[in-house]
Amino acid sequence: MKKAIAAKNEQKEQSKKFVQKARELGCDEDPKAFERAFSKIVPPKKPAPPKPEKKKPRRGARG
Repeated sequence: MKKAIAAKNEQKEQSKKFVQKARELGCDEDPKAFERAFSKIVPPKKPAPPKPEKKKPRRGARG
């Protein structure tokens, strides 16, 4: 139980350090700004290829 609490406190401290460093570097917290920057470095997803249609068995066919 103490390990879980210690780990959670460590995560909070790490998060605070990350946010502080980001602010020092002038990073923007606006989601739209993030999307613009992200789209510049990550290529857009390629559309999935179409799935082949399953053929229905013909009625009355004996096989």
